[in-house]
Amino acid sequence: MLKSPGNGRGLVAYGIALMDKGEFASAIDYFRRAQQLTPQNYVLFINLAIAENETNQSAAAEQHFKEALRLAPWLCQQLHLLCALLAFALARR
Repeated sequence: MLKSPGNGRGLVAYGIALMDKGEFASAIDYFRRAQQLTPQNYVLFINLAIAENETNQSAAAEQHFKEALRLAPWLCQQLHLLCALLAFALARR
């Protein structure tokens, strides 16, 4: 249980902890709650996109990655590297 359910950053942190446990659907719920409180948080959108991708919601994941880039355009190079790493990992499966 969260100590501060009205804290957007806390909701994001808890969502990330759930993703670490493989609980992607639950993490999405926390990220969506955080989105209501911190709609300009690019870290939120990156993690929401990752969780959506893991739950086969590729269209939503793409939209949220794009939103993260809109909020923090300097992340483009880092996200490009992440995408390359994810593609490599998928190819190895």
